[in-house]
Amino acid sequence: MSTSTFGLLDAFDLQPGAVTDDGTRTFTARHQVIPSARAYGGEVVAQAVTAVSTTVGADKAIHSFHGYFLRPGDVNEPTTWTVDLTRDGRGFSARAV
Repeated sequence: MSTSTFGLLDAFDLQPGAVTDDGTRTFTARHQVIPSARAYGGEVVAQAVTAVSTTVGADKAIHSFHGYFLRPGDVNEPTTWTVDLTRDGRGFSARAV
């Protein structure tokens, strides 16, 4: 797909990667190309939420999210998300991305 037709919703089409023995999963995502050449923070957060959401059942919703932007992301490079399955209980699950 060319970058000119790559939209916001396309950025949430994460490609699944490896799954380890302990359940850790990886995903790869692309970014919209914007003039600053940095990945947009809201898009980055939404990609992380999308990756996490694929690792829990539909009966569980996000209750809390904490994130830090340590350095800018390059819109020309894909981002790899690693989701660690920290805890799965009856009432809630915990994930680290």
